[in-house]
Amino acid sequence: MSLRPAVAAAIIAFKDRGRTATKLMFANRLAQLLQTYLRDHPDLILVPMPVRRAGLKKRGFDHGRTLALAVQSKTGVSVGNDLLSFAREAADQRNLGITKRAANLANSMIAKPTGKPVVLIDDVVTTGATLAEAKRALEASGVVVLGFITIAETMPKI
Repeated sequence: MSLRPAVAAAIIAFKDRGRTATKLMFANRLAQLLQTYLRDHPDLILVPMPVRRAGLKKRGFDHGRTLALAVQSKTGVSVGNDLLSFAREAADQRNLGITKRAANLANSMIAKPTGKPVVLIDDVVTTGATLAEAKRALEASGVVVLGFITIAETMPKI
């Protein structure tokens, strides 16, 4: 499934061109999605996907953290910026298929325990490999992962 051109352009402007003003548009929608989780778990923590060093160097900012903080400004939900990180550097996922993305990220993340449930936040879900690895790492440290919110998904139909 492909993204609508306007959505794709806005995501690229935010993520790859540093036009962070678009974060507010995204945060409004993501805050609405987060309400589903907040009804039953008002103490949840929002956890952004960790950024690879190469991505941070290229972009000059952590787009996941920026997005999570924008959602926090709309909802008051705590952001667990340091709960999830890479234990090892994974390769760029851009040109990898489903199987290779999963293999590339396998056991690449570590997490710190927290006494509260979490919701993951990501910009785009392409194959689900990043979210699956984040969930694995968090659950391995005893964290309850309620689900995730995302701007868009481009996952292929199965």
